[in-house]
Amino acid sequence: HRDPDMLVKTLRRLRRRVDVNTEVGVVRDIRLKELRIYTDYGRCSRPLFIVEKQRLLIKKKDIQALQQRET
Repeated sequence: HRDPDMLVKTLRRLRRRVDVNTEVGVVRDIRLKELRIYTDYGRCSRPLFIVEKQRLLIKKKDIQALQQRET
């Protein structure tokens, strides 16, 4: 791909919008010139906070909505 950085950003954006399954993993290894896409289910995953322009994207209302879903 001519612009692997853009490809990774696009795949991650699609995953965040759930256009691509949220369990799909995207890893770019610059040293090996590889882009790995993991699609195996059942992998351990952890929540990550997304930061853009040095600001968290998650808001207090998002956390409250998650808490309400748990009860």
